[in-house]
Amino acid sequence: MSKNRPIGRILTAALWTAAGVLGQSAVELNNRGAGHYARGEFSEAEQLYQAALAAAGPDLTAATITSNLAALYKRLARYPEAEALYRRAAELREKALGASHAEVAISLNNLAEVYRLQGRYLDAGRGFEQALRILATRPEPEDADLALVMNNLAEIRRLYGRYSEAGRLLGSSLAIKERVLGGGDPQVAVGLNNLARLEAQLGRWVAAERLHLRAIEIWRRHPEAWRGEFAVSLTNLGDVYRRQGRYSEAELLHQQALGKLAAARLSESPMGAAVLHNLANVYAEQQRLVEAVPIFRRALAIREQALGQSHPVVGEALLDYAWALRQMRRGREGCLTVLGKRSWRALQRAAASFSSPKGAGETTQRGLKPTPAR
Repeated sequence: MSKNRPIGRILTAALWTAAGVLGQSAVELNNRGAGHYARGEFSEAEQLYQAALAAAGPDLTAATITSNLAALYKRLARYPEAEALYRRAAELREKALGASHAEVAISLNNLAEVYRLQGRYLDAGRGFEQALRILATRPEPEDADLALVMNNLAEIRRLYGRYSEAGRLLGSSLAIKERVLGGGDPQVAVGLNNLARLEAQLGRWVAAERLHLRAIEIWRRHPEAWRGEFAVSLTNLGDVYRRQGRYSEAELLHQQALGKLAAARLSESPMGAAVLHNLANVYAEQQRLVEAVPIFRRALAIREQALGQSHPVVGEALLDYAWALRQMRRGREGCLTVLGKRSWRALQRAAASFSSPKGAGETTQRGLKPTPAR
């Protein structure tokens, strides 16, 4: 590897930073960063958040900026960096506000969400439970924060097959969101999507379709700021159609989801990989294996890069890829055996934190969006 440094690029970045942040406060820089994040301009947002942190003291403003930068890294699947920053935000808030404050609970929720995305389901469940205990003890607990944490804990319960408990949590969360935020709020759409996933897992296709369509109608009113979440609902509805044999409708929805993710610069993210995998399943079930296999392979490569080979989602992706290769009768049997062993090892390693994968995936989006510092 060459040791020559890209001097021109470094100078350009330095000039941009000097021109863009001179004389601005940490709050102003943070809010500019949040604007870039909302538009999918992640590189610009990162530079502004970092400049804001440099200008902030070790206070609650720094905690907000730290959390916002963590949310950006989570969006980009840079999970170790996101984890460290969310932990730092929790420490700052606990020091300033006390361990039982709602802002501390939200930090714990955000940290737990990163654990979930890494396949660390036991750690995630403990974090969500701790956040829920803090929020539930307030004099007026029923607000959007409580609904968010209930929604996230429900996903862990669903992954473990505790469907009744998941359904109760999701129903309560959705009712709070509709009452507090209004029926057309994007967080309501998130709740509808997650409840629909549970209905689909139980084979209740009509209910799942109805809930997904309600979520999609909300996303259509927020087409720019929530393109990633819009894509999630589209691909999840597409998966409902696939399971009913409605392949043409499913394919169209997955293609639309890929378009939304491309516009949001998220094609190469775990979210993008999930949509690609769903599309490949549509092709595979129709024996369109020449189309399915390269898409399975691309989705697997993205997931392994972002999540590592021990993540349960990677194990499941390997199984589907190996099955498609076997159907095509491609390659040697030894190649397929290696794929099967890799998949089995990935699922075994994941079992240390999760005993029985049941549709684990990153296609349900939760957590807090970056918000201006106050």
